[in-house]
Amino acid sequence: GVWLLCAAIAVAALSGCLTTGSDRGAPLRKDRSAEVQIDPASPPAGLLPANRLSGEFVLHQIVTVRWSVEGEAFEESFNAALQRRGETLLLLGLGPLGRVGFELRLEGGEVHFENRTGRLLPFEPENILADVQRVFYPWTDEPVQCSHCQREGKHHGISILETYGASGLVERRFSFADAPDRGEVIVRYGADRLSRAIPTRADLQNDWVGYSLVIETHRFDPIE
Repeated sequence: GVWLLCAAIAVAALSGCLTTGSDRGAPLRKDRSAEVQIDPASPPAGLLPANRLSGEFVLHQIVTVRWSVEGEAFEESFNAALQRRGETLLLLGLGPLGRVGFELRLEGGEVHFENRTGRLLPFEPENILADVQRVFYPWTDEPVQCSHCQREGKHHGISILETYGASGLVERRFSFADAPDRGEVIVRYGADRLSRAIPTRADLQNDWVGYSLVIETHRFDPIE
């Protein structure tokens, strides 16, 4: 696994670096503990166990985050390496020259977060990890048996509505079952896939936190 992540960092060094949408920089939240202890049966922010997603691999990605504060818009884009292996889901944010800016890891029943950027993240790291899972992870147990259809599920009080088209999954919507007025998390998928479960582009709007993500996946490396 280590050599694959090193390869991801080398690719990122050639393809880009962390960028900021405002010269002033974004307003940043207070710091927090680097490690959060959680119940393995009930991870924070509705997280699923890392091994719920089948297969072991590294995804090479460009992630763009957009949000606004008091009417002013901000944007950050960064190269990322997402690894799913064994009981671990690891997200690396990569900065200039492929250096690791931050590391976010779900391992067993714990979320670990290490920030080396010198800046505080504007959102709790669990939110980003949860949204990555909302994009890529399976949220219903039964295999899809139809096209041009919808199916519903529920996880820890969250209602999930999936819409399928000719190319497979085209949209997911997450809402609070007992408080639908709190808004939704909506994920829309492009038609192109690197594998059946890995779209090349996903657009996510998170009304609960107040940001949007664009996740572009340009390379898929299986772990043998």
